[in-house]
Amino acid sequence: MENMEEHWQAKELFPDDLKHIRAVDIDDFRGSESELDILRYLLETASALEKINIQYCNRIKRDKDTQIRITEKLLSLTRISPRAAIALI
Repeated sequence: MENMEEHWQAKELFPDDLKHIRAVDIDDFRGSESELDILRYLLETASALEKINIQYCNRIKRDKDTQIRITEKLLSLTRISPRAAIALI
């Protein structure tokens, strides 16, 4: 079985199915590179996407500097949908 990094780099998910996603909820977000890769892929593929709700894990909620760093990364991601918004909780 290939590792997760190779899976995301190969972009072997189902892009035709992802085009119809309108909303995504993510709980316990830690801001890892693999999580950011997933979000990047969704934002680049889901053309009907309107909103991603992200709830930080408790550790990140207590660390404002890390929140700012992660938020800057998230907001810099390219979006195929002009309506795609990211809500950070």
